[in-house]
Amino acid sequence: MGQQKLRDLSIVPEGVKDGEVQAKVKGRQAIKKDVKEASGKKKEDIKGKIKTEKEIEKDKKEKPEKETKVEKKVEAKKSKKTAPQPQIRKKPLHGKKYRKVLEELEKDKTYPIDKAIKLAKETSYSKFGGSIELHIRLGIDPKKKEQAVRTNFVLPHSTGKKVKIVVFTSKPASLKGKVEAVGGEELVKKIAKGWSDFDVALATPEMMPKIAKVAKILGPKGKMPNPKSGTITDKPEEVIEEFSKGKIEVKSDAGGSVHIALGKLDMEDKKIKENLLKAVEALNTARPSGIKGNFLRSITLSASMGPGIKVDPESLT
Repeated sequence: MGQQKLRDLSIVPEGVKDGEVQAKVKGRQAIKKDVKEASGKKKEDIKGKIKTEKEIEKDKKEKPEKETKVEKKVEAKKSKKTAPQPQIRKKPLHGKKYRKVLEELEKDKTYPIDKAIKLAKETSYSKFGGSIELHIRLGIDPKKKEQAVRTNFVLPHSTGKKVKIVVFTSKPASLKGKVEAVGGEELVKKIAKGWSDFDVALATPEMMPKIAKVAKILGPKGKMPNPKSGTITDKPEEVIEEFSKGKIEVKSDAGGSVHIALGKLDMEDKKIKENLLKAVEALNTARPSGIKGNFLRSITLSASMGPGIKVDPESLT
């Protein structure tokens, strides 16, 4: 359309030059052309991104085997999670024999000492000759070293258990045949190699520097000789005789309790009672200073294989 015709149609207002009209028309045409080209490119891009079903199937076939294996594992895990889990029955803490003899006792009841000894024997279900054991929970804080309890005493009646004793001494001749093992440096070397088949270790004072080499082995097992327990002595013969007669060493464990074997199941009730009373007396004597309140929190008797029988503390006086 000519410029004059545009003026005649009153599309172009008067006062606008012909060159300006031409420039505006060309600019509008160029913009329309750019828009058409851009929209065409977008359609081509979209067509390029859209894949046919055949192309998708082809891509699946070309996937590596590793990827398919990973997918299978993921699917298997999902199916396991959704599948109902079988119910697992919890096993009881104790066997049938224990539960059967436990029925004979009243829960949380304390018994006089004489009755407790009889029940401990009656509720034993071991096929071998067991022992009567004493378990006492002490009113101490086991984390504090100053409250740890360690003592030794001679029971009125031997427990019937043979105590295995070793002696560290520079003069072993007189003790050969009386103890499990006796010697000096050669005995230290034997223990350093791992041997520890004994219950009590005695030592004469001159041997202590040499025994220090195995202190890390004997200490944790409670077998290291020390003056408090009377296992460092110039007269080992006398200490050996005391242990053979029934001397025992007792110390509190990590839970603040002590455990003492009072005698065999076939021992007379009277003798077991006397051993029990002696043990209680020795523990009260070894009570650490600063302990307030009840020192012997709970006293329990039991056979080697049997339930615990709670003892009434008032029956011990």
